[in-house]
Amino acid sequence: GRSGDNAQPAPVPVPEPTPTVPAVTVPGQTPLPVARQVPVISPTPDNAPGPRRRLQYRIGSRTGAENWNVERTQLEDGRAMITVSNGVILNVSGVQGLGALEVEADRAVIWTRGDDASRSGSGSGDLEFYMAGHVVLRTQRPQTGDRVIIDADELYYDTRRNVAVALKSRLEVKPKLRAGTQITLTEPIVLTAEKLFQTSETTYEVVNSEVFSSRLPSDPGLKLIVAHATMEERRTPRTDLFGRPVVNPRTGEQLTQVESLLSAENVFATAGGVPLFYTPYLYTDARDPLGPLVSVHLGGSRIFGFQTGIGLDVYKLLGVLPYDGTRWRAYVDYMTRRGPGLGTNFFYNGSLFEAAPEELQLFPEKVQLGQYNGVVRLYGIYDQATDILGSQPVDLLTFNPSGFRGRAYWQQSVWDLPGGFDVHAQFSKWSDRNFLEQYYKREFDTTPNQATYALLKQQQDNWSWSVLAEGRVNPWVTTTESLPRLDGYVQGLDLFGLFTSHSHATIGYHRLAVSNDPRTPIQSNAVPPGTLPIQDQTTQQISTARAAFLQELSYPVNFGAVTLSPYVKGALVGYSEDLHGDSAGQAWGGVGLKAHLPLTKLYSDVQSELFNINGLNHKINLEANYFWAQAVNKHTQFGQIDRLNDFTTDQALREFTPYQPIYNPSNGLSMATSRLFDPQMFAIRRLIDNRFDTLDDVNVLQLEARQRLQTKRGFPGSQHIVDWMTLDTSVSLYPQANRDNFGKSFAFAEYNYQWNIGDRTSFQSTGWFDPNDGGPRVLTLGMYFDRPDRTSFYLGYRQIDPLNSRAITGSMSYVFSPKYSMRFIVSYDLGQSASLGNSVLFTRTGKDFQVSLGFTYNTYQNNVGAILEIVPNLAANRTNGPGGLLNQQSMGGFGR
Repeated sequence: GRSGDNAQPAPVPVPEPTPTVPAVTVPGQTPLPVARQVPVISPTPDNAPGPRRRLQYRIGSRTGAENWNVERTQLEDGRAMITVSNGVILNVSGVQGLGALEVEADRAVIWTRGDDASRSGSGSGDLEFYMAGHVVLRTQRPQTGDRVIIDADELYYDTRRNVAVALKSRLEVKPKLRAGTQITLTEPIVLTAEKLFQTSETTYEVVNSEVFSSRLPSDPGLKLIVAHATMEERRTPRTDLFGRPVVNPRTGEQLTQVESLLSAENVFATAGGVPLFYTPYLYTDARDPLGPLVSVHLGGSRIFGFQTGIGLDVYKLLGVLPYDGTRWRAYVDYMTRRGPGLGTNFFYNGSLFEAAPEELQLFPEKVQLGQYNGVVRLYGIYDQATDILGSQPVDLLTFNPSGFRGRAYWQQSVWDLPGGFDVHAQFSKWSDRNFLEQYYKREFDTTPNQATYALLKQQQDNWSWSVLAEGRVNPWVTTTESLPRLDGYVQGLDLFGLFTSHSHATIGYHRLAVSNDPRTPIQSNAVPPGTLPIQDQTTQQISTARAAFLQELSYPVNFGAVTLSPYVKGALVGYSEDLHGDSAGQAWGGVGLKAHLPLTKLYSDVQSELFNINGLNHKINLEANYFWAQAVNKHTQFGQIDRLNDFTTDQALREFTPYQPIYNPSNGLSMATSRLFDPQMFAIRRLIDNRFDTLDDVNVLQLEARQRLQTKRGFPGSQHIVDWMTLDTSVSLYPQANRDNFGKSFAFAEYNYQWNIGDRTSFQSTGWFDPNDGGPRVLTLGMYFDRPDRTSFYLGYRQIDPLNSRAITGSMSYVFSPKYSMRFIVSYDLGQSASLGNSVLFTRTGKDFQVSLGFTYNTYQNNVGAILEIVPNLAANRTNGPGGLLNQQSMGGFGR
């Protein structure tokens, strides 16, 4: 325990005399608290005029008593010994490397050599002291601003050498948060030890120590127990990913970074007294004292069985300093139904070089050029189970694992290069067709194509060009290989002050690589055996060279408030091989007229507290586009080089469309055979003309009305304009309905309505209606409600025909208190009489950990899952919230 006021002082050895060394003061020192009744002399900066300042000290009473006992003894070596026995506070300024420090204790012995060895004085830097009984030392590091406090039963300190010994000690370092750093630590770094040695102003050694950083330091939940450790504050030059120095673009000086490096032996990490892991050696930054452990996951589901896994910081595992702008993680998993898994993610970003000084004068905000970022993802698992993907037919679900499954992914982007160049590259390979969908469901559904390509692009003003090389490394994917493809664009070119020109040219050699999945015929007796879905008509294996040119020329003219823009548009496309194996070409062109009329009406006298209205401004934009075009050949003669569907959509249609008559008896046959659901027909009818293989005859009038009701909200004097209501409507009319729209005069009747009831409450509804029998019809309704404390509610309804889907969805995020929160999502399809998904996640944010417990249920997969995720608060602050079943559905909680 601590020494009390009545404890006897320990024997004090008289230290040997030491040579005189001038003190060095570090600029930027923050003055420490003033001792009671005795003023403190603030340290003088190094750059102050005059000679370098000598070490100065002041001795005061710790309790403020006037009759405190101070004795002075002159030693034979010329030094003086000052003894204080009933409470002392010592202020020292001019300490080398520290500037100033303050020490208080119950008893003290001070040795000094100077001109005035009394309660206050100055000297050559030869000041030593021994203190006992509730010793507290405070200082602030001038270079970093970090505050340091040492509590101990006994303390010896030599100010000349900046060395100290403390018994039964507690070292507390409070890092100063600085802009532009990666420090996420908000609580002090604490080391408790039986013995603490300070070997320099920035180096400490401890024996049998505990290291932690907690909101509740008296009872930390997460801590490291070490047999021996050294903590050193080190200032190192900053370098980029390529090892080059990072400099200040305005001064040219190399930037540095400060780290509190912890080197420890025989380290145990414990949580609530329960051991988590052991390592014989640990090298890490004490400002991020979690060690290599990033997260811990526990869970279970029908798909994976019982799951457990941890996330680790690879830099800390290897004991090396991370490169600026990089993050390297490793993941170790085990799933009882599947097997062991191991993976790693590496993220990086930065800039290649700085802007030239003359460019900075013109564009001071453009400090860096050549921005880049990228990610590498590797994962492998020894899988011994069958995939469960959903309610597809059994033959698509069956998978006999070869033992090892995994993925390799790399994505790289470089932009803002000199000359307007960008470079993008990606490589994505996974072991089998089901792996990505099974283990990375969210990524499979929502991210861009997992293609393999390299793209170089240059853009200047209104022109650009690019060259693309793309290949296929996953044979179950349908995609276009380009070896290579060159594109050029000139947009908005003004011709003679009258016309506006838009041009696009492309040339390349392409291979339409079709999936090696077996092509399944339509499963219905209503069609001849072997009949394939309509979408497969232009998706056939071909290799062809293709050159194309698209030109649009418009003549905009104003008639009062109305803007009319007649235009002509045409394309020439040549193929070395069409679907019949012959060389062929396509000529397509047409004429059109665009019209635009903006209208507005102000109702300043409309006021309503109930509806939160302070005046109304009604804005309407009326737009029309008529276009008539003819093509020499039908689009069905050519392979679909420019793909309309992404990989995920294409795979879903390929897998499920042949079975539509079985699962949807009313409309399934039409969905598998009617050109109404052909993606290329959708594109032609909607005037999607940037796909050279999807050009055909069309005659259409598109009408659109975009409306806004705007009002003012906010406090008087700081009001802002908001959209109170918005309503966008559109429809397409077809004069040649039999040819272009399956006999119906209109299609694509759509609306999008939103009512912002308040700043955080809104109602939204969208609709899409196609009059063709069995055509697509979509209706959505939704109410949103959210609050600044992260509380939010949503209730929605979605209807999709001809799928006969009537889904009700509700979600809630509710914060019970600063510690507890909940997320709840439920979705039930009334038309299919099935639960689409139900998830609930409870989160507790404690003093050291963020603990999440979640459950999920999916009817189509007949899957019940649970997850327990434990993330230290420091790691949680660096992420976008917990992973888990809610964020990475099929990964079962590993959420990478």
